[in-house]
Amino acid sequence: MTGLQNLNQENHDLKQELESAIGVLTTLEENIKNQSQQLKEMKDELKESKAREEDQNQKLKELQDALEKNKDQSRPLKVLQDELKELKAKDLQIRLVQNDSLHAFEGRLEIFYDGEWGTVCDDNWDDNDATVVCRMLGFSYGMATTKASFGEGSGRIVLDEVDCQGHESRLDNCKYVWRRHDCGHNEDAGVICKHETSPDVRLHFELLEISHNGIWGSVCTDSFGTTEATVACRMLEYRYGYTRKARVARVGILFENVNCKGNETSIKNCKHNRWGMHDCDPNEAVGILCRDLANTDLRLTDGGFHNQGRLEIFYRGQWGTVCDDGWDDKDATVACRMLGFMYGKARIAATFGQGSGPIWLDDVRCKGNETNIEDCQHGGWGRENCSHDEDAGVVCQ
Repeated sequence: MTGLQNLNQENHDLKQELESAIGVLTTLEENIKNQSQQLKEMKDELKESKAREEDQNQKLKELQDALEKNKDQSRPLKVLQDELKELKAKDLQIRLVQNDSLHAFEGRLEIFYDGEWGTVCDDNWDDNDATVVCRMLGFSYGMATTKASFGEGSGRIVLDEVDCQGHESRLDNCKYVWRRHDCGHNEDAGVICKHETSPDVRLHFELLEISHNGIWGSVCTDSFGTTEATVACRMLEYRYGYTRKARVARVGILFENVNCKGNETSIKNCKHNRWGMHDCDPNEAVGILCRDLANTDLRLTDGGFHNQGRLEIFYRGQWGTVCDDGWDDKDATVACRMLGFMYGKARIAATFGQGSGPIWLDDVRCKGNETNIEDCQHGGWGRENCSHDEDAGVVCQ
C-alpha cells in the first residue's frame, strides 16, 4: 500500500511539473508571437523612417540647389537658408548640463542647432518627454524637471510645447513647436535619467513584468496587493508600491497568486504558484505605481491645530519643507487628502513660521486630482531657489 501511495505521489508531482512546464512553454509561445509582431512593427517603422529620410534628403538637395543657383524667386534667400538649417538640425544632438558642466544622467536639456547649443521650454514638459530623452541617452526612463531647476541656459530656446507619448525612440518623433516659443530661460526644461535597477522585474508604463529563466512574463492580479507591490518597487529602488487597475499583458502571464510578507528582498522569494501555472486572462495583468513618498511622510507643524500648519515632507531620511512658489489650493488639497482630509487651502510666506533643513519641493503644480503630491509637476527633489521665509502651509478641511 505504501508503495502504491508513493507511486501516486510521484505521478502527482510529475503531473504538476508537466503542467508547470506546459505553462512556461505557453508563455514562451505567446512571447514569441508578441516579439514577431513587434519585429514586424519595427520593420514597418524602419521602412517608413527610410522613406522619410529619402524624402528629407530629396528636399535637402532641392534646397541646396535653390540656394546655389538662387533660381527660386518665389521665396527669399533668407527663407531658403532657414529651411535648410532646420532640415540639418533634425539630426538631433542632445546633452545634459548641470552647473555649467556636462552631466551623465541629469541636468538641463540642451539641443545642438545651427552651430550652437540651445535649450527646451518647459511648457507641457512631463515624464513622457523626459523618458524619450533619456532613452536617447541609453537609460531606461526619465523624470521631468521644470523652471530651470538645473540653472538657466543661454542662446536659443529651440523647442517648445513638446508632447511625447513616451514610446517614441527619438525626441524629434514627438509633437513640438520648432524655434517658436513664448518662454524665457527661467523655464528651461531638464531631466533626471534612471536605469531599471533589477534584472528580474521591470515596469512598462505601470505594467509589472518579471523574468524567469530568461523569459519575461506578466503577473496576475489574483491576491496581488500593496505588500506585493512594495516588494517589487523596492527592487526598483523605490520605497513604496501601490496597485493600479488591471492592465492588458504585453507578454504571457507567468506569475500568479503571489503572497509576500513584506520583508522579502525579491518578489521571487514570495509564495506563488508554479511558474507558468495560472487561470488568468491577458487583461488581468498587474499594474503598480512606485513612489518614494507615503502618506505618513507628510506632516503639519506649528499650526496649533491638527488640521493646519507648515507642510513638511520626509525624504531621504530627513524632514524638509515646500517652497510657496506657485503654491495654491489645488496643491494644498492633494497634500490634505494624503493626510486624510477632503480639501485644503493654501498658505504662503511661512504663515506657520519658518522651518529648517532642506526645501524639498518647489514650483509644485497639481491638477487637484492626484493621490500623491509626488505625482504633481514640480521642479525636482531638492531643486529650488527659495528660503524658509517662503515655506508653504495648508489648512485642511
